[in-house]
Amino acid sequence: MALEIARHVGELSNRTIGWVVMEREGRCSSCKTDRLVIDPPYQRGSVWTVPQQQAWIETILDNLPRPPIFVNQRDWVKLDHTYMDGTVVIDGRQRLEATFGFLADEFPVRGEYWSEQSETFHNKFMLLPFPTVLCHFETERECAELYVRLLRTGTAHSEEEIAKAEELLDDGR
Repeated sequence: MALEIARHVGELSNRTIGWVVMEREGRCSSCKTDRLVIDPPYQRGSVWTVPQQQAWIETILDNLPRPPIFVNQRDWVKLDHTYMDGTVVIDGRQRLEATFGFLADEFPVRGEYWSEQSETFHNKFMLLPFPTVLCHFETERECAELYVRLLRTGTAHSEEEIAKAEELLDDGR
């Protein structure tokens, strides 16, 4: 099964934040639906706190390396026989929701909301890279299989481990 997954996972590309927004709104050439589907059945719900969302946007603004989102661009029939097409998020929901939340003025970053930023800032932000892996799975089950695989490849840091690293920040080392 692992080789089957690999055959449908594309190369990493640097899409822009603007592309992600247009994909969500159904305004780009590859769009077949009116939105980017960020909540397929296998995804967990929204779990990031506002400080986590703000940290994500700061990571983008500082142009630090960031993990890619995985999306699927394929048509399929779901188990309930409804038709689902267009771009479906496999992994990256929290990062996308944080990005969309900032654009919708749901929280400030570095003390300013999106609407308070200049047009120059808006234009530059929309052109920033958003690492993306485009997949071409034929079924929702295959998407869920990759999602599970990605979930099992790491261990979350404990609060103690994070605090230990943060102590170095406070020490000025």
